[in-house]
Amino acid sequence: MTENDVRELLLGRGVDFASHATILATLKPTVGSYNLGMGEYMNVMREHVLHFNSSGIAIVPVDDRRGRLEGDRLLFVPNERIKQMRLRMRLASLELTVETDEGDLVYKVRRSVLAAPWHKENLAFILLRASE
Repeated sequence: MTENDVRELLLGRGVDFASHATILATLKPTVGSYNLGMGEYMNVMREHVLHFNSSGIAIVPVDDRRGRLEGDRLLFVPNERIKQMRLRMRLASLELTVETDEGDLVYKVRRSVLAAPWHKENLAFILLRASE
């Protein structure tokens, strides 16, 4: 999977694409995940591509067995539904919490991913934007 695959998928679904705003993360099952409509696949497809743009967050599950993007299960959370986003440093990873009206989405974000070399560079850009 390349970042260009993510770009094509998002643009094909009518979601704006921003450069250096795509990362891979592992979903932690929560009530908020279930309430946002991820209940049927939050335990099966735990790896998600997160894309942050000016309108909100696009969430695309990644098939655990094949490593392919599941574009038909794309979830877009607009900024109006997001109360707050927090990014906390952990010992070996980061924890991203997205608070919404329906509940919290909690993701474990690794510092680097072997299958996606673009992840580490984009994470650095996202951390720089968050610190401003």
